[in-house]
Amino acid sequence: MMLKYETLIQDACNTLPNFKNVYISMTNEGKILSLEDGSHIVFGLVFNPLITEFIQKDTSEKKQYFDFLEQMASSDDISVGEICDFTIMEYLCSKFKDSDIYPYFGENTKKSFFAIRQYIGDRNSDGSPKYS
Repeated sequence: MMLKYETLIQDACNTLPNFKNVYISMTNEGKILSLEDGSHIVFGLVFNPLITEFIQKDTSEKKQYFDFLEQMASSDDISVGEICDFTIMEYLCSKFKDSDIYPYFGENTKKSFFAIRQYIGDRNSDGSPKYS
C-alpha cells in the first residue's frame, strides 16, 4: 500500500493498534485534537506517544508501528516523507538511543534516520552515531 497524505490518518487508524482509539478519544472526549488538525499534529500527538510506549514496554505492537513508519519513508508522496522525517524520526532520534530504535528500521527508515541524525548533528565525522 502506497501511503498518501490525504488518507494517512485514515490508513493509520485502519492499520495500527490503538491509533484509532487514541485519535478518536483525543478528538471527541478530550478535545485535544480537532478533525481539521493536520497529519503532523496528529502523528505528533498520537503516533509518537504510542510508539514510545511500545518501545519502552517492548510490546508486539512495536513492529507494526515501525513497519508503518517504513511505509511512510517509502512513500512517493513528499508530504508523507516530511511527516516521517520531521515529525516522527526527529522525535525518535531525540527521545531514544540509536541502539533502542535502529534494529527496527527497514531500508528506507535507515536512510531517513541517517539524514535526520546528520541534520541535527548527532553523527560522528565518519557517519557513525554518537549515541549507541
